[in-house]
Amino acid sequence: MAHTPLNKNEVKNVVILNNKFVTIAGKSVFYRSWDEAGVKYVKDLIIEDGNFLTLNVFQHSFGIKTHSLQFLGLLNAISLQY
Repeated sequence: MAHTPLNKNEVKNVVILNNKFVTIAGKSVFYRSWDEAGVKYVKDLIIEDGNFLTLNVFQHSFGIKTHSLQFLGLLNAISLQY
């Protein structure tokens, strides 16, 4: 997305991996296992009520085993930016 999202629907379509605005310690992130499992957009991490998935639901839904700090760090990076 070339412009700043204006509303929640636009934020849901923001790419999260290799996004210069979604950073941890000043660097964009790329998790190969997430990419291969199809986790690409903010909407992939959100449930119907607009909240983020829990770690357990995320791992079960995508079949990814990830460390809680990695998962929560990325959610925090998204929250801080958008």
